[in-house]
Amino acid sequence: MENLSNLQKILIRILKEDKLMTQKELAIKMNVSTVAVNKWLNGGSIDSNKIPLLCTTLNVTPNELFGINENLEDREILNIIKSDPELKTFVLTRKK
Repeated sequence: MENLSNLQKILIRILKEDKLMTQKELAIKMNVSTVAVNKWLNGGSIDSNKIPLLCTTLNVTPNELFGINENLEDREILNIIKSDPELKTFVLTRKK
């Protein structure tokens, strides 16, 4: 499981290991298809506008979702953002 994204790890834990909700339930809460949820489970990208709702639905912070340790130095956080195209796009396109 080392090569999985943090999003995949969280989804696998919640949907498959802890069984806190089904893929269908998550899809309904997120207003997406079960195919989209399955895509996320398999490493597919998520639209950046869905990230806040996903965090709320899964009861995780954006930092947890993207695997950012809150104790990291600013430089380390910037390096993580730069190395993840999806996260970089999300950060650069969010409204101020």
